[in-house]
Amino acid sequence: MSDFLQFVQSTIKASVHRALVLAAHPDDEVVGLGGQLSKLEDVYVVHATDGAPRNMIDAIAYGFSTREAYAAARRLELEKALQLCGIAPSQLIRLDIVDQEASFKLFELSNRLADILRDLQQEVIFCPAYEGGHPDHDAISFAAHVSRYILRRGERPVPVLFEYALYHAAGDGMATFKFLDGDNMAPVIFELSQEECNLKRRMMNFFQTQRQVIEAFPVGVEALRIAPAYDFTIPPHPGRLHYEKFD
Repeated sequence: MSDFLQFVQSTIKASVHRALVLAAHPDDEVVGLGGQLSKLEDVYVVHATDGAPRNMIDAIAYGFSTREAYAAARRLELEKALQLCGIAPSQLIRLDIVDQEASFKLFELSNRLADILRDLQQEVIFCPAYEGGHPDHDAISFAAHVSRYILRRGERPVPVLFEYALYHAAGDGMATFKFLDGDNMAPVIFELSQEECNLKRRMMNFFQTQRQVIEAFPVGVEALRIAPAYDFTIPPHPGRLHYEKFD
C-alpha cells in the first residue's frame, strides 16, 4: 500500500473506495495531487470553473479568439492528462463557473457540491487549502466545508475532508506545497518516487496553455492533511494575499 493511501485510511480508520477530488481549474488536481491520483479507485473530479477568465488575457496570449475556445482547449488538456492515471472523461464533473468568478457564486457552488455528494456518496473529499493563493481555490475550499454542513444538517453521511496545498504569498513571491502556519493539523509531505515523478511530469506536459504557470511548481513533492475548521469570515493569513497583487 502506498504512503498516501496508508495515511488516508489510517486517518479515517477505514478503507477508501470512493473519493471526490475538488479543483478550481483544470490542472489544479494534477499540480497538487497528481502523484496520488492513480492510487484512487472509484474517483470523480469536480471542477468549479471552466478555466477561462472573462478578461481574455490568457486566451489571447495562447492564440484563442474566444473565451469558449480557450475553455474547450483546457478541458481537452485535462482529459488527456487524467487518462494517464486511469481517470476517464465520464468521471469529470463540470460546474462551468467562469474562471476568477467562483467567489461570487458561493451559495450556488456549495449547494451544487452538496447535491453531488448526495448522489455519489463518496467517502473522502480532497480539496485545495484555504490559503489566499487564488480566489477560486478559496471558493472551492469554502464550498467543500459548507457542503458537508448541508449534508450534516440533512442527516446524511458526511465524507471526511482532506486538503492539498497549492500556493500562497511569501514575501515578494509565493510558497508552493506548504500549508500556512498556525493550524494544528499536522501535514504529511509526500516525496514522490521516480516513477510517480515521471507520470506527473507527463500529465503536466499536457497543459500547454498553462505551461508558464506550471513551471513554478516542483514535481517531486506534494502536501496533504486533514482539513482544519476554518473561520471563513477572516482572511486565511494576515497581510497581503497572493491574489491581492493582481486585478
